[in-house]
Amino acid sequence: MKKYMPLFIFIVVMCVSGCASVENAGDTSPVQQQGSQIVQAIIAENYKDFIKGANDSSVAGNDAESFIESCKQLENTYGKPGSFRYLGELQTPLLVNQLYAVKFKKQGTNGKYVDHEQLLQLIFGKENGSYKLLGIRFI
Repeated sequence: MKKYMPLFIFIVVMCVSGCASVENAGDTSPVQQQGSQIVQAIIAENYKDFIKGANDSSVAGNDAESFIESCKQLENTYGKPGSFRYLGELQTPLLVNQLYAVKFKKQGTNGKYVDHEQLLQLIFGKENGSYKLLGIRFI
């Protein structure tokens, strides 16, 4: 029995952690849905969806041209964004700080494409009962 105890503990830990992640997988708050919409809009270079998710146009430079220019600059720096995953929220008293991993594909100096991820932070504040995007940055 002692011989199989480490295996048993490993299986129990995996089951518990797996059950917890499956249980939380479907739970998305409205602000998390809003954040996902923003990230999808950046990847698709969709200004209207970005503004809708941000709840404010001032974060995007007040016009579609500035938004598209920012997307192009992002692509020049990191490569073409493709997919993303939600990592979680940082707990702060007044703001909602969401973290995403965004996958980029960029051509290296040898001509081959390289996939890599960058952290994206979205900062929301609550105003008049709804969340407004206050800041956005790649880390």
